[in-house]
Amino acid sequence: MEQEAKQSELDDIVVIDKTIKPESEIVGVSKISDEHEVDASTATTHSLEAEPNNRVKTSSPGRLKTKGSVVIHTRSAHDLFYGRRGDRESGVNQIVGLTLFATNANNLSLLCKRDDPYAEAALIKIENLLDDIQRDLSNKIAHLNSILDNLGCVTIDFHESEDPITIPLEFGTPYGYIATRCLSQYDKLITLAYSAKQAGLIVQSDWHRYVIRTRTKLRRIFHLSNLYRFGGATRDDIAANNAVARAVSEKYGVLSPKILEKVLRAQFVSHNRT
Repeated sequence: MEQEAKQSELDDIVVIDKTIKPESEIVGVSKISDEHEVDASTATTHSLEAEPNNRVKTSSPGRLKTKGSVVIHTRSAHDLFYGRRGDRESGVNQIVGLTLFATNANNLSLLCKRDDPYAEAALIKIENLLDDIQRDLSNKIAHLNSILDNLGCVTIDFHESEDPITIPLEFGTPYGYIATRCLSQYDKLITLAYSAKQAGLIVQSDWHRYVIRTRTKLRRIFHLSNLYRFGGATRDDIAANNAVARAVSEKYGVLSPKILEKVLRAQFVSHNRT
């Protein structure tokens, strides 16, 4: 058992050995040549003198998108990003990774906009747990940094991957980006804890408290997003206590009046068009 525990610990630390290259480079905007130069004081997109009925309406802008990337150094963080498919026949349990979490959070947000109070309740719980783990990660990282800074004349280089992996990001809601920040902090936590452990500054029980418990918390948050399935009940259904509302409440329980009355709202669900 001790040998297996050590092997499990090493598996969490083994770094990624390949890098995903950026998909493309941004194309620069070409400059207008001098011979095509126009007088900006007289040129307009639409004639100001034109009659309203004669003005040409251009097509509306598309929806806004936010893209980014994250750099991952450890295998544990990489595995948590992508998760694992379950297989009942072989007894392999599903692990909900950040990618599926982000998809689930997007679906919950859409249901919340359609006045599904159970979806909103799930998002509120996720938000609270994300807040908690962000504070926990910040405190643990600060404590490990203070330990590693107090080595006197000894200097230790923090353990990082020689070839970290860069993962492109594009999420439909803020929840994916918040979760990615947490995962990135968890990735950093592992490198700091491993450096401290190798220097003899923390012991195995500290490692379990810093790393293993944090990983468990992240997995629980991701898994929570996978528990609610669309029941079809709106707040109006629940107020009317119709058949749909009774079926959903029997499956998922009775909601707090504060959620039903919109006193408690999911903070990152917007009803505005952008």
